[in-house]
Amino acid sequence: MKLLTTIFVLLSVSGFAQSKKAINEQLQKELAEQKFIYENTMNVHRQTLVEIEKQREYVNEIIDTDLNILQRQCTESLSSSKESIRILTKLGIPVVDTLANVEKQIRGISSSLNTLRELHTIQMGRDFFIDSVGIQTPWTDKKIKEQNVLLLQNIDSFKAVNEKNRVTLDSEKECLRELRELQLGVSEIIARQWSMKSQLGNLESKLDGKLRDEKIRYVTAKDRKAFSKAYEEELSEYLIPEHVVAFEVPEFEDEPEIESESEEYNVESVSDNPEPDMSYVNLEEKEKHEPEIYDWVDEPAEFPGGQEAFRKYLSDHLRYPSDAREAMIQGKVYVKFVVSDKGVVSNPNVVKGINGCESCSVEAKRLILSLPTMIPGKIKGKAVNSYFIYPVQFKLQ
Repeated sequence: MKLLTTIFVLLSVSGFAQSKKAINEQLQKELAEQKFIYENTMNVHRQTLVEIEKQREYVNEIIDTDLNILQRQCTESLSSSKESIRILTKLGIPVVDTLANVEKQIRGISSSLNTLRELHTIQMGRDFFIDSVGIQTPWTDKKIKEQNVLLLQNIDSFKAVNEKNRVTLDSEKECLRELRELQLGVSEIIARQWSMKSQLGNLESKLDGKLRDEKIRYVTAKDRKAFSKAYEEELSEYLIPEHVVAFEVPEFEDEPEIESESEEYNVESVSDNPEPDMSYVNLEEKEKHEPEIYDWVDEPAEFPGGQEAFRKYLSDHLRYPSDAREAMIQGKVYVKFVVSDKGVVSNPNVVKGINGCESCSVEAKRLILSLPTMIPGKIKGKAVNSYFIYPVQFKLQ
């Protein structure tokens, strides 16, 4: 019934003036257009699936390597810092540093990470299937009237399949877009983890230094009765056992005389009263005047316009190294740099580069140094010098 109605419309539109041959030509043209749409859809489908698979492999790699390794390292460093704080507190040593802020940030990162892992699981489980057109009814050996009927049948088949495939293709494109967003999200979390690892490393080193001083003080003390019982409980393992006899350096009764051989040297070039090296005298004073750079701040430094503007700036100003382009090298270079209390960017340092691509590290540092003035990080509302870590992406278009 649908087929007869279509033929009737075609004949009505032409006012019955068009010949069956003219209608046949129009139908063949429409069939050719539907075939073109079908073949183009199939090509786009294949290309999109390849891109989806690449994105999935890349996301899998950075989650299974960088993300998990950094998470484990941060957890181990946090555990070590907690243990040091426990011992120092028990010994009665005041500890200014607390882990409240750090743990809060770790919880925030873990929460974001769990959300991304859920999205990752969803994306990895999505499959896409595309319909194909069945065997077409041959029509070239038929009479014109029969050809027109068969052409309409073939056109309807292609239209139905093309509509289904269009919906599938839209889903594939949406999946690819979400995978790219997932990749950006994972990269940002990795950057936050690098920053967290640096903060924990500094804190762990500071706590270890305090604990080491107490160990030395306790172990080298001649009378340990002045120390609390906590020292014995926590630090006695570092004492030298009493049955171990220390090696004593023998003393010579007569110091051997060293014959002067000054005639072999240009003694005139040596002053009798050389000027002492006093470069170390004001080291502590010098350190006091050096501006402190914070790993951890209440409000991190920010690029004007936010993350999207930051990514766009890096993308627009990146100069892809020719050797990396020729070798088809892609990846991310993580750069740690300083944002001063005035927002000035300086001291870029690559904390993780791309294997076999030194030029990528050089370009990443150049790109970071080209950044405009940023919004400085703040502690209690006051602008301070702070470290900032960000991934510079090298991706071939």
